[in-house]
Amino acid sequence: MGQRQDLHQVLKSLFTDTPHVYFQPPASVKLVYPCIVYKLDEMPAIHADNQPYHWDHHYQLTVIDRDPDSQLRERVASVRSCKMIRGFESDNLHHFVFSIYY
Repeated sequence: MGQRQDLHQVLKSLFTDTPHVYFQPPASVKLVYPCIVYKLDEMPAIHADNQPYHWDHHYQLTVIDRDPDSQLRERVASVRSCKMIRGFESDNLHHFVFSIYY
């Protein structure tokens, strides 16, 4: 499997019931809560001899839940190299934004 697909499986494993994990969903997709939405944020390259030879994949993950004390937020925070950046509320939904290199 590819790197992103591996991350997708890790995120799905964080759910205790039906997983709702979306990679860069289009606006037409109706999200089911609680869920994790993630996107590729950047790909910083390591250069040698003026050529890129390695890329890190940085993703932004957002946990969206009706519960402000979401257990899913805690599970995502426990993933290796994952760091919470901020939280906010919108439309009575709690959003927890994380940063991860995977």
